[in-house]
Amino acid sequence: MSAAEAGARRTGDREIVLTRVFEAPRELVFRAWTESIHIAQWWGPTGFRTTIYEMDVRPGGVWRFVMHGPDGRDYKNKIIFHEIVKNKRLTYTHMGEDEDPNVFEVTVTFAPEGNNTQLTMQSVFPTAAERERVVREYGAIEGGKQTLERIAHHVTKMSKDVEEPPSEALVITREFDAPRDMVFNAWTDAEHLKRWWGPAGCEVGTCKVELRPGGSFLYSMRMLNAPEIWGKFLYREITPPDRLVFCQQFFRPRWQPDAPSLQPHVAAGNSEHGHVSRGIRQNATDAAGQPNKRNAGRAENLPGGDGVPGEGPGGNPRSVGGVSGKTLNRILCI
Repeated sequence: MSAAEAGARRTGDREIVLTRVFEAPRELVFRAWTESIHIAQWWGPTGFRTTIYEMDVRPGGVWRFVMHGPDGRDYKNKIIFHEIVKNKRLTYTHMGEDEDPNVFEVTVTFAPEGNNTQLTMQSVFPTAAERERVVREYGAIEGGKQTLERIAHHVTKMSKDVEEPPSEALVITREFDAPRDMVFNAWTDAEHLKRWWGPAGCEVGTCKVELRPGGSFLYSMRMLNAPEIWGKFLYREITPPDRLVFCQQFFRPRWQPDAPSLQPHVAAGNSEHGHVSRGIRQNATDAAGQPNKRNAGRAENLPGGDGVPGEGPGGNPRSVGGVSGKTLNRILCI
């Protein structure tokens, strides 16, 4: 008997294994499983919603979230990641945040099948009795199948968005008389960000940058006669000095009942004749993938109503009513 066969025999009565083939490349399926802006839109069985409070996808990183059931009950969850092999495999421990005995180990593999992806999710419980309890009380097997059905729908939507970006995206472009490396550094260095981030009159307090895919930029800022607000970038892609992709989250202190809102952004730069054109694209969706009326309104309020700033009267850059346009003005000063 091989070691693999022996291991399978030891865990066979303690595990739940679910498999599904997705009509999408595994890079896309892996993103759907590891990026908070996506996983919040499909995680859990049919009828569930998910609020994510933190998600740090790296060995030792923590993912804390609450699943809101269709019956009104909330289920606190905590995941600790152990192994991250990009586009291939995830291993983690899944538990409740309270004294919940429901603790189990999970391995998720992403295997290519031509242009498709076979995903296998193996959950191993401490005992066979615990496995049976979870199946009986929580409907774990059927719930797992519904969860994979939901990610299948979301991956299909992601594939369409790749082919045809959402029309509700808000795009802002500004040209800087500086090299790309300098502008990229202004976007990614904490000392620089603290000096220009936010609209005119804004003061940045906390400013912490962990520049890596899965890392974050955490900041607090205060406007005159306004309460302090907190924000966070969750970096998805970093390609110096060409491109940053991140999700932006605004939130209030935990004692205030305000669910976080995640918004996907792409910041990309092109260089020509010593100048840099730096653009921001912000999708007008919230953490649940629903239209974000606040962002949609910003796009509509731009001159021309097309959401793409250009030249205004006299050849001057258009003035953008939202925060993003005023923020790009401040970067000129550093």
